[in-house]
Amino acid sequence: MSPLLVPLALLVLVWGQPPVDAVLPPSFRIEQTSDSFRLLLQDDLLLVDHGPGHEAVVLGTGTTTFKETTGNFIINDTITERLPLSSFSVSAESESAATVTLWSSTDAESTVTLRFSTSADSVLIGGGAARPEHFDRLWLRLHAEPDETVFGGGEQYTFFNLRGRDYPVWTREQGILRDPDNPLTDIISLDGGAGGDYHTTYWPEASFLSSRGYYFRSVTHEYGALQFSSEERHELYTQSAGALDVRVAAGSPLQLVQWANTGRQLLPDWASEGVILGLEGGTEFMMQRYQQARDAGIKVAGIWIQDWSGIVNTAFGERVFWNWRWNETHYPGLDTVIQTLKADGVRLLAYINPYLNIDGDIYQNNKDMGYFLTDASGAEYVQDFGGFSCVTVDLLSEPASAWYEQLIRTNMLDLGISGWMADFAEYVPVDAVSAGAAALSSPAALHNTFPALWGRANRRAVTAAGKEDDTLFFVRSGNTEQAQHAAMTWSGDQNVDWTTTDGLVTTVVSALSLAIAGCGLNHFDIGGYTTQRPFFVRSEELLLRSAEYAVFTPVMRTHEGNRPDANVQWYSNERILAAFARLSRQFAALAPYTRAALAEYGESHTPLQRPTFLHYPNELSGYTNLTGYQYLYGRDLLVAPVYEEGAQSRRLRLPEDSWVHLWTGEQWQGPQEVTVDAPLGQPPVFYRADSEWVELFKQISQITE
Repeated sequence: MSPLLVPLALLVLVWGQPPVDAVLPPSFRIEQTSDSFRLLLQDDLLLVDHGPGHEAVVLGTGTTTFKETTGNFIINDTITERLPLSSFSVSAESESAATVTLWSSTDAESTVTLRFSTSADSVLIGGGAARPEHFDRLWLRLHAEPDETVFGGGEQYTFFNLRGRDYPVWTREQGILRDPDNPLTDIISLDGGAGGDYHTTYWPEASFLSSRGYYFRSVTHEYGALQFSSEERHELYTQSAGALDVRVAAGSPLQLVQWANTGRQLLPDWASEGVILGLEGGTEFMMQRYQQARDAGIKVAGIWIQDWSGIVNTAFGERVFWNWRWNETHYPGLDTVIQTLKADGVRLLAYINPYLNIDGDIYQNNKDMGYFLTDASGAEYVQDFGGFSCVTVDLLSEPASAWYEQLIRTNMLDLGISGWMADFAEYVPVDAVSAGAAALSSPAALHNTFPALWGRANRRAVTAAGKEDDTLFFVRSGNTEQAQHAAMTWSGDQNVDWTTTDGLVTTVVSALSLAIAGCGLNHFDIGGYTTQRPFFVRSEELLLRSAEYAVFTPVMRTHEGNRPDANVQWYSNERILAAFARLSRQFAALAPYTRAALAEYGESHTPLQRPTFLHYPNELSGYTNLTGYQYLYGRDLLVAPVYEEGAQSRRLRLPEDSWVHLWTGEQWQGPQEVTVDAPLGQPPVFYRADSEWVELFKQISQITE
């Protein structure tokens, strides 16, 4: 071989940590023969292996249609031509840059240029197809090994290890049940594909972490996919054929996840001081339940009322009136109540999304201002949101976004609201038109761009009000840019059931995949959300199992679900009230540890809920759902939630360390798989024997009433 060496002088990237925790200084080299070339990172990490029959780039043409129904998309992607590019030339432009030009031996004009260069922390891959108006899709192929594992893909729910499957990059509803083998999923999917599948998600990303020691991130807002079905290669499929934007970093799993995490927002201190109670029903009901919680000894940090703006009744249940101002009829005296609660050390949280009900006065008073997405004719784009109709605020337009940010400040922050669920942002149709469309690579790119625009609007509103340190807003939709805006995420609308496709345990996979993708702060609806008699209704056991797991997460928040009267609630009986009081005190007692983990996140970008392999790289090999259903909370706690109905024990894997069982004090030595007793109220939790927090953990284990 005749190698072309492209070295880079050693650079050290310091992200608030000693240099040892930075990713490896980026370097690459290209080796070539007459009919093949190989791209290697760090001298020996093979990333691209091009040759006859295993071409690095394939161009294609086709048609893609999107049918949207209340945020669910039926996507038909028909490929009419796939053209592997076998011929190539390599040229070095500098010591840290090279260009590879590829073309088809049957069509010399079918050219793709790959430009390799280095930044301070990664290898950059740019370029694209010379004729994107004809070849409208591209596959970039990466070398893979049979035993390799990959993680990330944005927020996933069913599989933490992505290998063996394909993952479309398209934000949408996650789906209900998400299990093609369940006949009920087929029935639900008759409504515009609402049943979902293993890959449907609010937060997709074309990024992943490889067990071979690199992180791959592609920034694109066009439709595409990560394709991991082959044993020989990984493929980035993108309909942004003319403009690749890829970054690749090398290092240990911990270094790479720290590099990938762009979320920097810390939680306000009050969020870790107790449970946030999700309530609805007006001022009197809210305050009755609050007093009930206090009388039971529940540590309350906040009350979250998503119906603060009023309610509408739909076939899906009682829903919020999307007219974002205080509804004084539904919540009389709320302004005074907010101050009363704050004097008790309790914050009020609310709800908002980027849509406005056309029956509301906010829309009616602003419908001629040009603030909303339109259709091709210029008329406002009105969508059915399941029982009512709405317009979408054009957040790509600076005037519209500024108006909405001011609305958040005036109608929420000035009222005294301390946080909110910043819901949705997945419903933008592919034919919607924005006043800022000139900034898009294509009209359809607005869809995948929109979640980060929504996060940005919320962040700007809080920042402009000077309340970043005291406000908690949380999002569910996202893309590669969202983590830099969102304070935190929540896992979305899980079923109130035990399934591994849409139930309790999927929130563990959600948190871990988001941690890999770049957002290290996540929580979930205690007890789940989606309720449908008689198929799935929340039980007392499910509520308490999810609550005991939430103790070991950054935020403990309840939700009554879409049909509160059908579900068991924290206030349903005295037994549950007593259990919630104990769990809330455990959560509050853990606050010093949680805040230390938050400080670590702010400095080193290490997510709070993290896969064990970040600190124990040997755990990467043979990664299974056993280890995908457990996590480290901070550095020192290993948590394995009970996710099977009726279970009184759980099997888990202890990494190589000395571990102490939280509830019994029994010491175990890893690595090994163990089965531990897990009566209700005592989920499998271990702490490192040499942790500096041992005394705190012992105190928590003694909170039994």
